[in-house]
Amino acid sequence: MSAGTVSAGTVSAGTVSGEAGQVGGLEAIAFGMLVLVLGVLIIGNSWGVIDAKGAASDAAREAARTFATAPAGTFTRCSLVTYEVSIPVPVFRLPWIRSKISAFTARASHSESVDPYRSGVPGVASCTASGP
Repeated sequence: MSAGTVSAGTVSAGTVSGEAGQVGGLEAIAFGMLVLVLGVLIIGNSWGVIDAKGAASDAAREAARTFATAPAGTFTRCSLVTYEVSIPVPVFRLPWIRSKISAFTARASHSESVDPYRSGVPGVASCTASGP
């Protein structure tokens, strides 16, 4: 056998016998990892906004309820107490993507009425429905 020839099953030094043994699509693995990482970052940031919205809603509800049921204060029967809460959520920024948005704002509000039958509050309950 002379140098540089290929026979069945053997390869001479210095020659390549086609693409046998090459891994096809290696660049797809790198691209897939990039898409996976970016997807996780976007979903994580979205979850932060959803979580902040829930926290703002809970905070507004508790603040209104606490004020409406406080033991002392200047209350009027059937008056409406409303609290609004805003929570800024920072945006995850990638260096190669330019954006003017630096934060999302999660807002929530809750209204609670002062108990019409509450003791210690002057006046008559005028907001209750009269029965038959």
